[in-house]
Amino acid sequence: MHNQLPFAAASLLRNNVAAAAAATTSTTTKMMTPTTAAVLVATTAASASAVLTTMTPLRGDSSQHILYGFALGRGAMHASSSTPASLSSSSSSSASLVLKEYNIRQHSLLSWTTRRNVLISLMRASALEILPMLENWFKEIAELGEEAQKNEEEELPPLPPFPDLKPALPRIARLFCRDAATVTLRRCYERLAERYLSQRLTWKLIKDLPDSAVRKAARHSSSAIGVAESNGLRRRLRAPMLMLKTTVRGELLAILASVSMTQTLDSIALLRALKRGERTCSECMRAYSRRTLRTLTTAATQMIGSALGAFLGTCAKPGRGTLLGVAIGNALAGLAADAFWALPPPTPSKKKLDNN
Repeated sequence: MHNQLPFAAASLLRNNVAAAAAATTSTTTKMMTPTTAAVLVATTAASASAVLTTMTPLRGDSSQHILYGFALGRGAMHASSSTPASLSSSSSSSASLVLKEYNIRQHSLLSWTTRRNVLISLMRASALEILPMLENWFKEIAELGEEAQKNEEEELPPLPPFPDLKPALPRIARLFCRDAATVTLRRCYERLAERYLSQRLTWKLIKDLPDSAVRKAARHSSSAIGVAESNGLRRRLRAPMLMLKTTVRGELLAILASVSMTQTLDSIALLRALKRGERTCSECMRAYSRRTLRTLTTAATQMIGSALGAFLGTCAKPGRGTLLGVAIGNALAGLAADAFWALPPPTPSKKKLDNN
């Protein structure tokens, strides 16, 4: 135990001295000379090594700690005696040794009960159920107008009756309950990720996308990012390009929760149909495989749509634009996937029918 402690403490001392050198060179370069900064770092290393020797038994390796501390101070002095450009580069490399903190902020399991989330869920469910009914109503009005123009009637025909919205209310309630269950399942997945995955990976999976877009835009907006770039468009697209990968990771748990909920409901529906004798076992397996393929295709399409929406929204305005882009891209991708699966199956050609 005593043999391992000096080496662990020496490693910790090395990181602390590197961080002190980075802080000294980054904050006080304009106020003090490089020699003064090096003396400060050397004094810190020497004092830390002296404290380290008092914490360990007085053996032959205690003198090694003192020499190690002065060697660090000498190395810092040698680095500071160089040009200011090399001093800034050494400070940036030393700052990279400092461990990054990942602040994970878990949402409540009942986060869907807030006023904003309830309104969004109700508006989405109402749009999915009421908009098709209104679309059919407007089509009837257009057909009546075309017939009146063909017959050259002076008076416009009366409008068709407004569709009854009462049958849509139970479906809206079911969609709202499904959204609430999906959000709760997502929060459960986030807690499982925090428990069983690394802190860095968990932070990436539950990252707030608008805040991440603002940070990336601020980080890559200046012209001095590593290497000077002459192309301004390329520099502006750096943050939106990074948001593609960030959105895919950030929406992974949400897509996983949606797929899990859809698969559970489909399994329950098929088991009920099998129990009632409405379908055979082979028909249920065929229908379940088709629904699973449809669910996975829709999930992949929504993830791609969310990433593209985040890219376009970040190009327009990082933050709010990112949030709107993700929502609109997800919705449009889901509608496109549903429209694709609603297409009728292709009919066989005449040659195939003749051959059969």
